[in-house]
Amino acid sequence: MKRPEYEQPADRVVLGLISGILVIYIVISWQTFHSNHILLLASGLIGLVSSLYPKGGKIIADIWMWLGHILGKVVGSILLSLVYIMILTPLAQLRMVLKRKNLENQSSNWLNREYDFEKKDFKDLW
Repeated sequence: MKRPEYEQPADRVVLGLISGILVIYIVISWQTFHSNHILLLASGLIGLVSSLYPKGGKIIADIWMWLGHILGKVVGSILLSLVYIMILTPLAQLRMVLKRKNLENQSSNWLNREYDFEKKDFKDLW
């Protein structure tokens, strides 16, 4: 697995991960009035591993950043596809329906220009 590039130190990434898990735990506990101790256990385990074994915290941070990178690519592709299908395609079809047909009345857009080029026309073009 290639190590992802990120600017923050591993301890900040792990702290953010633990904080996020605890916020999810608090929201779930508040909404359902019963607590799911798996999230609390996971955040405690991640915090314990990263504080006792700094290399373990680095590994956890690398895995978290790799997962975020993969999810960013997948979600970005899905969102761009949805925008294309749901917004741009109907707009293009609407434009095709409402487009004017002005060119049908003209025989041609070509303008005939009678001009003889001389040698001086090709000197110092720019």
